[in-house]
Amino acid sequence: MFARGTNIAGFTLVRRLGAGGMGEIWEAVRRNGDFEMRAALKVANPDVLSMPEGRALFQREASLSASLRHPNIASVLSADLDKGVIFYELVDGADLRQLLSQGSGNRLPTPVIVSLLYQICRGLSHAHRREVGGKLSPVIHRDMSPGNVVIDYDGNLKIVDFGIAKAIAGTERSESVKGKISYMAPEQATAGDVDSRTDQYAVGVMAYEAIAGVRPNDGTHEGETLHNILQGQHRPLQEVAP
Repeated sequence: MFARGTNIAGFTLVRRLGAGGMGEIWEAVRRNGDFEMRAALKVANPDVLSMPEGRALFQREASLSASLRHPNIASVLSADLDKGVIFYELVDGADLRQLLSQGSGNRLPTPVIVSLLYQICRGLSHAHRREVGGKLSPVIHRDMSPGNVVIDYDGNLKIVDFGIAKAIAGTERSESVKGKISYMAPEQATAGDVDSRTDQYAVGVMAYEAIAGVRPNDGTHEGETLHNILQGQHRPLQEVAP
């Protein structure tokens, strides 16, 4: 939808990093003489901004992401909601999905897995313990998956894309099923109550995948995967990766 070289809010798009239902994420640069600033721009699809619900979702992402300040969460630098752009810090590296595809048998070395899981849990703990006005107001990501975990070349990890995150009090029923089936907790897959444990379940799936090289509940199609999730059917990890 967007093209390399397009200028948006003073930034020039140079490389597309990803795309989703809400929009596209681009590496972008702004130059002023010898000054150069690089950022990750999330640009909303025009049809998203044309709908009140889509515009509200995009604004919510900007607001929730900006409220989270932690070394293991990608920071929001600024936002221009009229233009449908959120400016994130640029993480120069690769996402966990890419690392898994390059590992030996799609498995990562144990010390690497431990380091990554530790950093993921630190970032999520910050989001889940967020307070507003002295009251607990957790931010639940709801889309924790390898594509939303980015690692730079020094091994520092950042959680990205809070596009479908929710700020909740206690538990809250989902208005619809959103996220990636393979990483969904049973309550999320059935549009039930979600809380911090929903994200923790997804981290467990990622841990299994990093250790075993396969996801625990995957079937031959989404319906079978969903059935396996709801029934808790998966091969014990010690059988898959002794």
